[in-house]
Amino acid sequence: MQQQLKPIVASRTPRTEQDYLAIIEKIINTIGQEPNKIKVLSTILPFTLTLTGVEAGAFLVIDNEITNMVVVTKHGLPDEIVTQLSKGELGHFLLKGQPLIIRPQSQKGHPFNALLEKHHLYFLLGMPLHFEGHILGAIIAGSRKPDSIVPLETLQRRLATLAQIVAMYLDNVRLRTLRIEPEQPTPPADTESTETVDELEELLTAVMSAEEEVVRQNYDLGMLNTLSSQVGSSLQLSTVLDVAIKETRNAINAEAGWCYLFENDVLTLRGHQGLSDNYVQHMQFLKPGTGAEGMAFSRNEPIFRDGLLFHSGRARTIVKDEGLRTIAAIPLMNRNITFGVLAIGTERAETWSPRDERMLISISRQVAQAIANSQLFSDAAQKAQSWEAGYSALQEANKDLQNRNLVLEQHVRELHQAQRQIWIALAASSEARRQLSGAQAEKQRRETLKRILGKLGQDEEEPATSDTGNGSGTNEDQL
Repeated sequence: MQQQLKPIVASRTPRTEQDYLAIIEKIINTIGQEPNKIKVLSTILPFTLTLTGVEAGAFLVIDNEITNMVVVTKHGLPDEIVTQLSKGELGHFLLKGQPLIIRPQSQKGHPFNALLEKHHLYFLLGMPLHFEGHILGAIIAGSRKPDSIVPLETLQRRLATLAQIVAMYLDNVRLRTLRIEPEQPTPPADTESTETVDELEELLTAVMSAEEEVVRQNYDLGMLNTLSSQVGSSLQLSTVLDVAIKETRNAINAEAGWCYLFENDVLTLRGHQGLSDNYVQHMQFLKPGTGAEGMAFSRNEPIFRDGLLFHSGRARTIVKDEGLRTIAAIPLMNRNITFGVLAIGTERAETWSPRDERMLISISRQVAQAIANSQLFSDAAQKAQSWEAGYSALQEANKDLQNRNLVLEQHVRELHQAQRQIWIALAASSEARRQLSGAQAEKQRRETLKRILGKLGQDEEEPATSDTGNGSGTNEDQL
């Protein structure tokens, strides 16, 4: 049953969504035109290798006893590994409907690591083909390159999509085989029944629907990437809030958007777009638990409700006059602490879709991180400003201490000079006492002490005068 494949000349690995969809379309066209499953699987194997960016692969289908799998077509896989996939433990693993992932570099001790290393395979992936509870076969993909062109997660996702398409095709072939009586000749390929055509159309419709969902998800991811880039490019809170509210309104097509932050035990309106001045004036502050925003903050969960549901009294009238029929409020969290609420409102009786809820939750996570970064930057700037003011005060105090130190040094020098004069006078007085009589010595001592005390009195008065005059330099000149 195994068929050798001719050498494959693979086109370039798809790098854009258009390339990916073009290959999927070729596979679908091949399935719709060729009734022979062996030829179909042999034809789409090159597309599979191109789609996943690997060099080795195979298609397996179950045998008649449904106990083993048979290789229909393969490329680049050694016979020893093919045997394990068709009749060995690897095949039994796939028959249980479980994906097969073997990576010797990251899965130490795996029983088949040695087998892969022997044949220089960097990884081996197997995806079962199952449809409505039936295991119909498997897709195998392997690579000898340590750095695959397609990331492993993307490769698994593409294999899963392709496995669904091929499984639907194989189930269609299985049902056609059951409807054919043993003695009835096989109808020609060009006389395909209307029922088979309808089944293929359903298959194409399902695939196209999946492709549309992929396009929508890529669009949403593009919006989230744009939002992340814009809110991450600024650390100013007002700029972050303006961008966040604008992009949120665009993503959900809402008429108004606003953001509350929890400050001083109350929710404070810090940013808004599309709201009237009257609404902003009267709804500037909210208590936790009031309105959809307050309930989202208190419960720490998204609220998608009627705009009037959690309001009463004057606040209910203001919301009603504003025309906000439906409100979505998403809590903003950082490190498991809720610090605000991002909200949007519409004038329509909106029924929020799962996509809307998913987008709002994803947006709130990015906005919460951006606001947290902005607040950290603001706190750091305030601390830096406080430290700078403290440093300036220290510099002024240091300058004042230096001036006081200069004055003190001047006084010390003056005292040292007076001390020297005293010692000189005392020495002279002692010499004179030895030469004079006792009475004369006593008189001389008193006169000497009077002169010294008089001189010291003049020294104390002159510095005070110099402080209001031309400085302390005059003392040294007079002394």
